[in-house]
Amino acid sequence: MSTPCLLPPIPPINPIKKISPTRFIELKSCYLKGVWGSNNYPPLLPASPHAIIGKVIHEIMEYVGKGNLEINESSESFDEKWNSCIKREETKLTNSWFEKHLTPLSTSVKNYDEKKELCRLTVESSFKYKNQNIVKYKPSVPIKCELWLRTHDKICVGKADCVKVSDSFVEIVDYKSTETVDPKKLKEYSIQLKLYCALYHETYGTWPSSLKVMLINNKQIEVRFTKEECENLLKDTKKTFFEVNDIISTVSETKNLMSKLASPSPEACHFCDFRPVCTPYWEERKSSPKELWPSDLKGKLVRKKPWGKKRVYIEVEMENKEMVKVVDLLPERHPALEILNYEIAIFSLNKNKKNPRIFHEGQLTVVYLTP
Repeated sequence: MSTPCLLPPIPPINPIKKISPTRFIELKSCYLKGVWGSNNYPPLLPASPHAIIGKVIHEIMEYVGKGNLEINESSESFDEKWNSCIKREETKLTNSWFEKHLTPLSTSVKNYDEKKELCRLTVESSFKYKNQNIVKYKPSVPIKCELWLRTHDKICVGKADCVKVSDSFVEIVDYKSTETVDPKKLKEYSIQLKLYCALYHETYGTWPSSLKVMLINNKQIEVRFTKEECENLLKDTKKTFFEVNDIISTVSETKNLMSKLASPSPEACHFCDFRPVCTPYWEERKSSPKELWPSDLKGKLVRKKPWGKKRVYIEVEMENKEMVKVVDLLPERHPALEILNYEIAIFSLNKNKKNPRIFHEGQLTVVYLTP
């Protein structure tokens, strides 16, 4: 059967070649997720539109940091740069069978206009004004954007968003596209910055003086650090690298290897793009059904009927013979629904607050045919 909605086979599990600060955080959550990400296996679930717009904002903040916005005929204005980034991301979405419904981003992203204007204000605050015209921003100290850092053995690598350098001062800034940061996220950001700090020292032989998180509203959060904790984090990163690759090299059977690498939990799996093919995920949620797992289900598609004028509902027979209903489905989003009496898996549904056997289509819902 040749169809894009057919669930692909379990991807190869190959050794990782390097590890970045972001990948380190991912690996600490789940080795298997981090390995598949490192192997560049394509995601099996849609990207959140909010994450996409965050990526655009992050790129523009880096663009501004480089001093690449100035007023002349050949330069890009804020709107031109914004529209260019949005168009590029929408082209990617259009080419994906399970993401094309997210276009245009102006409708799929909540408070799109507000986010754009907040980004514009951040850009404007980085510039000097003269006669209400934007002139090119000239930083008081040299700034290096997207600076690659690495250990001597090239195992640990990372690209710092912004590094401000002078004779006696080095500051690493990590851009974030949010207005606020919860404590858990701030802890992750702090770990990443401390790793960048250690990588900078490894690359240039100098310890940074300051580490900061820069939010989209121009709020700066200083991350306190010691050289010792940065060095220990770098050691832990290398230890993780070798530990993961040792498991991969010593366990040959795929199912056992997945079990060794995976750390399924509601929190870790909720944001994982690979759970459609993750056997340990399905096994763990089956053994602990009362946990708050993602709203996914799989079973036999036994019935499809109209739901209003343009939508449908389906009934799915679960493995335990229990029948569940999924309503408010847009059929053009889900080609897998064209085949009755076939096994399907549905991901990222919305739960019905009153009836546990009824689910609703969500913005990121995907239906796969399971072989």
